[in-house]
Amino acid sequence: MKTIRILGIVIILVLIFSLLAAANHMIAGPQGKEKTISNNYTLNDAQIAGINRVNINFQGNTSGIGVKFQNKSENLYDISIEREENSREPSVTYTRNGDVLDVNLLLDSGSASIALGNRCTYNTNLQTKVGGFGLYLDNNGKLDNVNTSIKYVGGGTVVLGNSTFNRMDLSVNLGGFAVQVLPEKFSSTGTIHTNIQIGGVNLQIQPASNLGYQVKGTVDLGGLIFEPNNFNVLVNNTTNTVIESKDYSKKSSKLQIESTVGLGGVNINMFYMPLEMFPQ
Repeated sequence: MKTIRILGIVIILVLIFSLLAAANHMIAGPQGKEKTISNNYTLNDAQIAGINRVNINFQGNTSGIGVKFQNKSENLYDISIEREENSREPSVTYTRNGDVLDVNLLLDSGSASIALGNRCTYNTNLQTKVGGFGLYLDNNGKLDNVNTSIKYVGGGTVVLGNSTFNRMDLSVNLGGFAVQVLPEKFSSTGTIHTNIQIGGVNLQIQPASNLGYQVKGTVDLGGLIFEPNNFNVLVNNTTNTVIESKDYSKKSSKLQIESTVGLGGVNINMFYMPLEMFPQ
């Protein structure tokens, strides 16, 4: 029974890797012989001064989006869009309320790359029907809340480097998420929630001297597999697992990850996704 359960998890996760590869292809933009159009939008402190918080709202249909931080304090955003020649024109608008900037991006199809500065604090709300997203958090980027929802099919990848965040909520109907923590760079405290109806989660997390993890996994049908080294197992049954890195309570930085899966699995450090599948 245990062998069958693990095999089922592996099959599900292989499916998720395929979906993530397809999602990353969408983030990369149109490929091949199709004629493409590029749209670029830039806003910086010289154009609109006194902004301290930026809310990024993205709405897409069949779209891929990549978000990263630049090592530039003066930039509010650089948005680059690649789409097919006959696709609908994207829309980027913003409104100001005191020191808060609300940015709205509408993209019917294609890919969007958003580069953010590292002076302001950002909130991101990324919504698409089919597609994927990639978050590469580095260069002293500052995020408060991240909300990402894929309505039907897709996936997302997250890399946590030299950055801070408070909370991430990631959800998809059919698909999955992959999270990689760079322990030599990441030293923040935050919480990641994933909610998946059918699919899985792949976590690549390694404890560091000042960084601890607590992972809670709930799977209705499937299971959770993990490498027990460096972790204490608090709960482990057919539907629920709770593990903590050793000396978790004593760490100055703590990352909590809560994953809820209907049909599928959660993999923690048992086998790794190829690094090229993560956004850079």
